[in-house]
Amino acid sequence: MKAAKPYSRAEMALPAKRLETERLLLRPIVAGDIDCMVAMDTDPEVMRHFPEDLVTQAKTADYRQKLLEDFANGRFKFFYAVEMKDTPGEAVGWLLLRPTEDGQWIELGYRLVQRMWGQGIVPEASR
Repeated sequence: MKAAKPYSRAEMALPAKRLETERLLLRPIVAGDIDCMVAMDTDPEVMRHFPEDLVTQAKTADYRQKLLEDFANGRFKFFYAVEMKDTPGEAVGWLLLRPTEDGQWIELGYRLVQRMWGQGIVPEASR
């Protein structure tokens, strides 16, 4: 039996379609979501377990430009913006689904604005 081909980050991206759950809309993240990303990245509570001081970096004038460059370079091709169905158009976080470097597993990452914590959003989005 032939072994399954590992996933490849270079060859893949998330589908460019919206997904829906009971309460959520998940869609490919876009440069228009930068305000939400900066809000999360500058919140010390959201970032307290992050291994580098992104909070300080995110407060600089160059940070938004860096995010725009990251969008242009395809860095966010594995990210979905998370919106609540009752407030569409307002991202409240992101969900990351991407292959690991060795292509054997799928990595799950997420970040939510603090006011959305404790509502079961990440488990719902992950399913």
